[in-house]
Amino acid sequence: MSEVWNTKINYYRGKPILTMLEELRCFLMRRMAKHKKVLSTYIRLLALVQQRKMEDIMKDTKFWTAQ
Repeated sequence: MSEVWNTKINYYRGKPILTMLEELRCFLMRRMAKHKKVLSTYIRLLALVQQRKMEDIMKDTKFWTAQ
């Protein structure tokens, strides 16, 4: 996210401060709306990143035994 943010700031840096802030606000609002739209149809209990991490941990711990 920081790379995208820095790129956007550099893109709008030459504009007046209010215009720059308004454009950055609009960028964030569009991004949040896009994510909300994508996540509205998501049916799993965990997000993909957490699901993958959990599956990796489960693979690593498959042969563990209690002592």
